[in-house]
Amino acid sequence: VEPCLVTPKMRIPFEVKNYNKENEDPNYQLKLSLDDGVLLAWMQDLDNKVLAHVQAMHYPNQSIEAVKMLYTPVVKPHKTGEYAPLLSVKLLPKTKMENPITKTNLEFYTDLRKGDAYVKFAIKHIWILPNKTFGCMLHAVRIKYIPYVDELTKAANMPWVVPEEESFQHVKLENMEKPKLEVKSEFGLVKTQFED
Repeated sequence: VEPCLVTPKMRIPFEVKNYNKENEDPNYQLKLSLDDGVLLAWMQDLDNKVLAHVQAMHYPNQSIEAVKMLYTPVVKPHKTGEYAPLLSVKLLPKTKMENPITKTNLEFYTDLRKGDAYVKFAIKHIWILPNKTFGCMLHAVRIKYIPYVDELTKAANMPWVVPEEESFQHVKLENMEKPKLEVKSEFGLVKTQFED
């Protein structure tokens, strides 16, 4: 079973957009600001574990510094450090998006504008491309989106009551110690699935 966790309230600093070209399948990503220090440390720990797994499995003769040059990290620091690092999660057709204030569901990814959100996401797999670059895929499962009324006034906050076992602080990374090779597509993309 893939690890799945719920974040504390996070800021959405940018509007959602498609990161693929027009002739490619859409790739909508939600960017989230890692202002919460505990969650930031947790995700950085995930980055370190992914790096260690891939180095051990695919690049045992290379230094961790060399392997890190090939890695697309989960935590993306701001270039100057002026702003908080960003976390990206992939949006899928089955991602449930809702506004708890108006009690309505969002139909389109582009409805997710600047605001706040609680996000439940799954840690899916490690991907490795033919050019040897790799990363860890995160899929959004459910989003409770709280839009800003305007740039200066934020809407009332409605917290997500998270069951203790789903809180990100209770998701253990130990079961990611031994990833297994799962898929190799016709394009040479390798997916490494985390074992239960």
